[in-house]
Amino acid sequence: MKLCKKLMAVLFAAALLFTLLAVPAAAESRTPEVPEGYDGFVVMSVEALPLGFDYLIMPTYVPFHEGESVAEVTVRLFEEAGLSYSAGDIESFNLTSVEWPYLDMLTPRVPDYLMEQLIENYCYDEEEGWDQPEPTGNMLAAGNYTYYSGWMIAENDEITPVGAAEVTAVEGNVYRWMYSIYGYGMDIGMSDGWGMFPEFENPAMGVQRSDAYTILAEILSDPDLQNTILNDDELYSIYSEFYNTIAYQGSTQEEIDAVTMALIEALISDWTLMGDVDLDGEITISDSLLIMRHAMGLIALDGDALEAADYDESGEIDVTDALLVMRVSMGLAD
Repeated sequence: MKLCKKLMAVLFAAALLFTLLAVPAAAESRTPEVPEGYDGFVVMSVEALPLGFDYLIMPTYVPFHEGESVAEVTVRLFEEAGLSYSAGDIESFNLTSVEWPYLDMLTPRVPDYLMEQLIENYCYDEEEGWDQPEPTGNMLAAGNYTYYSGWMIAENDEITPVGAAEVTAVEGNVYRWMYSIYGYGMDIGMSDGWGMFPEFENPAMGVQRSDAYTILAEILSDPDLQNTILNDDELYSIYSEFYNTIAYQGSTQEEIDAVTMALIEALISDWTLMGDVDLDGEITISDSLLIMRHAMGLIALDGDALEAADYDESGEIDVTDALLVMRVSMGLAD
């Protein structure tokens, strides 16, 4: 079973999206074509959400070679983006600073709940400001703003127990370089502060963003999908709320799930089930016969029916499409 009209490159692993949205499990993957010489894609981002700086590199598909470390993929990402960084050699990769263009023009917008912790624990003084120097030379480095700040790497929403040089890149996984300013990752919801910081009501604790990040990477990889969003005011509004929610450190899981589902529902409303020529939501023998009649010139399909009839997406509707759809209707093929 296939769906036409591009949407996501994801065969979502999350039960939430499969169960609540009822996206067909056999939805065709629309990830970008893997460049020659590479073996697949991971999704990678570089972000400073606790500071309210959003993304340096938004979630994006990055090609990788089988067996490569996350450190090696990161180096390629930075080099292709033209960004300077400090991390030592590739075997002991420890990211300490990254070039953030126009950083000197940005003003931190730390969420109120987190700023309260920074003030109470002497990381920020309302009169004197930050307890550590602010960045210089547009390099966001460990030790800026607070004593506890630095870059951390997460794989599928969990901080890796080892450095990026020791983590092997896995197809489809999401890797996030995150700038933490408090509690050794407590602010980004992925640490208990190693028992060194007081507990507080943290809406970001345990929040999963990987599925939403993969969806955003898919949108950013598909110019046609971007144009569809930009040219539809309602869809653009839904997309904007989705983006702003996942880019805000204080968003809860419920909020992220809600905007993710809203975006998917808005996009899949334009989906057509390939082979479902009579548009009744199922693929049956009747659909195969309609395709055959069109191929023989006995009827003229149009609109979504015409699109659904081109099952093999060859650009032509012929007997092959009719036979393929017949096999699907009989349970002999997907």
